[in-house]
Amino acid sequence: LAFNLPAMMTNEFDDLVQNYEELSFILSSDYPNLVLELSIEQEKYEQAIKSITARSEFLLKEFQPILENRGLNKKEFPKDEFKKLLGERVFETCFNYSKDMKMHVISTCDSLPNTLRKVREYGLKEFPGEKFLNYSLV
Repeated sequence: LAFNLPAMMTNEFDDLVQNYEELSFILSSDYPNLVLELSIEQEKYEQAIKSITARSEFLLKEFQPILENRGLNKKEFPKDEFKKLLGERVFETCFNYSKDMKMHVISTCDSLPNTLRKVREYGLKEFPGEKFLNYSLV
């Protein structure tokens, strides 16, 4: 993952933020914690995007130029040899960015369905007769 997954530049999602003041009515329902859970999901999502961006910027600005300058593109090496060729700082930084990105993306993907289920339950209970979208990561 650290070296095989290409850099992915993300779009700007600054405007994809929930306005929690508009959700204050939920606080007086049977689901007051839902606002907090949505806030946590928002933070997880933002961290996932930031980790993808940080890894991609590092790959494009530091990792890829080293591969090009040293003629290492599209070549395979044992891990220890690759670490020597890249230098420990670049190797470890790339590995750590990838590990962090994976953790944030998986964490978001794992928790989001449960929070969505709670939002849907809330909507169906508080607004009977209305239709709500269902969503699945599968």
